[in-house]
Amino acid sequence: MLVSFRQTYGDERWKLYEILSKDKRMIEFYNMCDLNIQSFHNCSKKTIEYFNIHNKIKNNKQLIFNNISYTDCISEMKKELKKVKTAHFFWAQDDSFSDNNKDVDLNELIEYVKSHKLNFMLNLAHNKEMMWIEYPVEEHKTFNILKASTISWSETGRWSMDDSPYICTVDIIDEIYDETFLTKYFDVWKSEEYLNEKYKKIKLPRYLLDKQIIFKNYNILGRTTWKAEYAINKLIEKELL
Repeated sequence: MLVSFRQTYGDERWKLYEILSKDKRMIEFYNMCDLNIQSFHNCSKKTIEYFNIHNKIKNNKQLIFNNISYTDCISEMKKELKKVKTAHFFWAQDDSFSDNNKDVDLNELIEYVKSHKLNFMLNLAHNKEMMWIEYPVEEHKTFNILKASTISWSETGRWSMDDSPYICTVDIIDEIYDETFLTKYFDVWKSEEYLNEKYKKIKLPRYLLDKQIIFKNYNILGRTTWKAEYAINKLIEKELL
């Protein structure tokens, strides 16, 4: 079973679901998943209602959390994944949208992912040109894969692990979101910093695409909006905003 998890945290983020409702490529990908978990953490009723009215994603399950920490949400997510016997997992935050790349056949991509049973992760938001790394390329019909790792990401100056969209085998989830992550860090920023420091030292597969970018985060709301103008212009260019 392929399960997705899309996390919204904070108030008045309904605008992101307006963008999602126009994102045909991302909706297509979600609709290839067996289950799509929509998590609302300390969200306004307006945000949840907006999603329910405009949602075009099938096979949904909603999780609504109030007055618990960000990492408690991830702990609850892990319980849900085990409950439905997840085999493969797709992660995205609420500001993750498509790059409108039409070259990659999504069916072929998902078949490739499902061919891996253990110890696999593919980041969907970066490519070779962004990383400046040379790694053996695994060739497929509509995409090529670079078999990089968290260590090689760190060596190129990138975060070894962050919250950008990825797809993986479910065993990776316990490795990433470990007991320290769940019990010692309570907000998204400190927990992400923990993962970055952790994977500077621990090697975990973090493959990426040779040329294409499938999805990426467009930081137009919240604390990390120093590139908001650029992100907004990109969304307008793609007719998502």
